[in-house]
Amino acid sequence: MNLQMTRVELLGRAQGLVPALLGASICWIILIWSMGKGYDFTDDAHYLVWISNPHAYDWSVSEFGFLWNPIYRLVGGDIKIFRLAGAVILSGNAAIFGWALSGTVAPLLRRHDRLTFVLAISTTSLWQFAYWIPTPGYNELNLCGLLLFSAGLAFAVPAAGLPSSERASKLPTVAKAALTGFGWCIVAFAKPPTAILAFFIGVAWVILLRPQRPILFIFSAALFACAFALAGIWAIDGEIQRFIQRKIMGLHMLGVHSPTHGANAMWRAAIDPFVDLWSQRKRLSIIVAVIASLLAVLLRLDGRRTWTANLLTLPVAIALSVKVETWRAEGPLTETYFASLVVPALLLIALVLALALSGWRTEERRRSVAMACLLALLPTTYSLGSGSLLIYHAGQASIFLLSAFIVLATTAPANQRAQVFAATVTLSSFVTVALLVGALA
Repeated sequence: MNLQMTRVELLGRAQGLVPALLGASICWIILIWSMGKGYDFTDDAHYLVWISNPHAYDWSVSEFGFLWNPIYRLVGGDIKIFRLAGAVILSGNAAIFGWALSGTVAPLLRRHDRLTFVLAISTTSLWQFAYWIPTPGYNELNLCGLLLFSAGLAFAVPAAGLPSSERASKLPTVAKAALTGFGWCIVAFAKPPTAILAFFIGVAWVILLRPQRPILFIFSAALFACAFALAGIWAIDGEIQRFIQRKIMGLHMLGVHSPTHGANAMWRAAIDPFVDLWSQRKRLSIIVAVIASLLAVLLRLDGRRTWTANLLTLPVAIALSVKVETWRAEGPLTETYFASLVVPALLLIALVLALALSGWRTEERRRSVAMACLLALLPTTYSLGSGSLLIYHAGQASIFLLSAFIVLATTAPANQRAQVFAATVTLSSFVTVALLVGALA
């Protein structure tokens, strides 16, 4: 009996960790092999020209070149190593974000699931490369900043089951605020419109999730953001007035050379794709129905029926991955939208299931749902101000949607939570592999 229980426990532990490890390993093998391949003469060239010598220009809308330049010089200008370094930095920031987020729901998970949580979220950061412009630029820097900003906010939230009124010590609170301010400052230098919307999401986060010592946290975050911004301005231009002039000239040149960034163009970029997507609603509805059915069955299975849960999850995950890879590889923009919409569809299903569960109104589950909703806003925040079609562009920040999906899995009843959590990790990891394979095709 003891041996049998040990096998069941080992199988349960491997249920989410093995797919997460497998997905991460395949993704990094793909990246190491492919980072020297594929060169775009518009975006890639633009990034490399800026990064190689950012001080050659007196105006800029984004200061990403100044922040990536030290790493570019450190690798001696080797494009493949520079791309890999950017991917490692992005994944590292995602791991920090994942660790912070996992801490808020740790009491709802098994102890060994926290590593699986972090690994899965770190892997999903690689959606940044879904459209294969792997040279670090303002979009990748923007995502790195958002991850650190969100990590600081998540660290400040007490773990599920602990009262938010419990007093935290001052030094950890200031450290969490410093991380939040630093991340916001990176976003501001990378993409100012994103920084504006991120500020309001941060305010909503504080109101809804109530971090410990909120006044000290808010004051410290604002103070550190200003300090980091001033340090960056001094490093770039040496004085505030010169930096302001740089931004004014940059906005003027953007209006002259990039009509796709106007208000009307951004509105059309948000609306036009839905015309094509509506025509394909049947295909998307089938996927939604299949995944909803899978999660509904898992919510009814006894928690000890690990083999049954795996046998149901793996075929669905593989089939979904094949479909996503096909959509991404086929090339037309409409197919690209489908690939980007798979994750929001998963999130919607998980959210509906979480709300439908009996007993979801406990405080920790309400906080998990609120956290997931705020995370779901971050891809749009990431894309704000972009001249690209919104769905296309926001898909690169799907790490936040996948994170929300995984967070919502923790709201399942205790005896089914492990298998629902494992299913979400498996789906997110396999789909990330499929998206990279499709991008390379």
